Amino acid sequence: MDSSKKKPIIIIGSGKHAKVLINILLSCNRKILGVTDPNKKIGESFAGLKVLGNDEIIFKYPNSDIELVNSVAELSLRNIAYKISEKFRSKGYIFSNVIHPSSIIEDKVEIGVGTQIMAGVIIQNSAKIGRSCIINTGVK
Repeated sequence: MDSSKKKPIIIIGSGKHAKVLINILLSCNRKILGVTDPNKKIGESFAGLKVLGNDEIIFKYPNSDIELVNSVAELSLRNIAYKISEKFRSKGYIFSNVIHPSSIIEDKVEIGVGTQIMAGVIIQNSAKIGRSCIINTGVK
């Protein structure tokens, strides 16, 4: 889908991984409305974006108008990341795939929703990647 037809994004979380995702999304000309973080002040700046509030602020946006990106990536928080994703999926929100432009993805690759593919990744023909996966930098 052409990025001009894609919905604006809200990023859940504002840690180191969020900064990487923001750079990828901006390089793909995606519009980012802001980030959520319960530990930051509303309106505070994070990586050039506005902190919108805690995750509950997302419910002020109709699920048909936005896409989400879950930036909670630390291994010790993966259970929390999963719960966050399920909470919003159950309300009809869609998690956007984030794919770095330098990645190489061969034909017939299946990529689940909410998957994040970082710089320099090579995915061979007919691979199947589940939803909400993180394929980190340089994986081949």
